[in-house]
Amino acid sequence: MRAVILTSFSGLEALELADLPEPTPREGEEVVSVRAVALGPWDLSAADGYFQQLGGSTAFPQVQGWDFAGQTADGRRVLGFTAQPWMGVGALAEQIAMPAVLLAPLPGGLDWAQGAALPVTALTALPATSAPSSAIVSTFSGGCSTPTCARTCPPSSTSRTSMLGYTSTNIWARCRARPASRIPTA
Repeated sequence: MRAVILTSFSGLEALELADLPEPTPREGEEVVSVRAVALGPWDLSAADGYFQQLGGSTAFPQVQGWDFAGQTADGRRVLGFTAQPWMGVGALAEQIAMPAVLLAPLPGGLDWAQGAALPVTALTALPATSAPSSAIVSTFSGGCSTPTCARTCPPSSTSRTSMLGYTSTNIWARCRARPASRIPTA
């Protein structure tokens, strides 16, 4: 099985493609065939060794990557994330063994890449959108802003609203202009 590994905390230069054994799931885990991985700034921080000061692993090699979408052995389409520095497993591999409780169904209508882009950003936005009847999103352009808007906008305002659940009817956002042809609609 191929995987992207980190061989030292010296940044992106320490990333290599390697052949590793296929994962063996422990009790409560499922093997996921990874179809897409999303990268974020936390991946750069991991490669620089930032998480070692927060108790992250210092053992090498380390498989990198956090957010993923893939398919379980029984054919379910799932998404999830692995806090790689602490869990010891990263998503940048052809297969990963993950605790079943950390897997969520991939929402219908989303492709693998769209599903992989959700986990960390959506979970980051969730606390801010759990109870308010109104929300202010400043500089609506980052990864966490999209799920915040999707969660707080009324369902009639976007076709993607059914994937997160909604509690709010008022949202104010400062957005940068973007041609409508570049805004996902399905």
